[in-house]
Amino acid sequence: MTGNAVLPLISIKTDQMLVCQGDRRPGFLSFSINSRGDHPLVRGEEVSPLSIHGFQSSLKDSYFVLQPGCEIQVTMVCKQRLQRLAIATNEQRS
Repeated sequence: MTGNAVLPLISIKTDQMLVCQGDRRPGFLSFSINSRGDHPLVRGEEVSPLSIHGFQSSLKDSYFVLQPGCEIQVTMVCKQRLQRLAIATNEQRS
């Protein structure tokens, strides 16, 4: 794990299939990028290489499958922090 307390960054590398499922932390928005290897499956759908995904704040859980040789980076951002940034940059939506 790298990053810091405000923006932790977790790197996952696998040499075998890895299935990940669990609850998302309330109040945080998690997202990831596939940086190497075969396309991971997120909720059963293949994601494009080097795409950023996971920005769905309505989801209560995470489910993804990594193929052997896959590497992803995952981070979590506090939703309040993003809201403050939106207000500060006048990007708030109704």
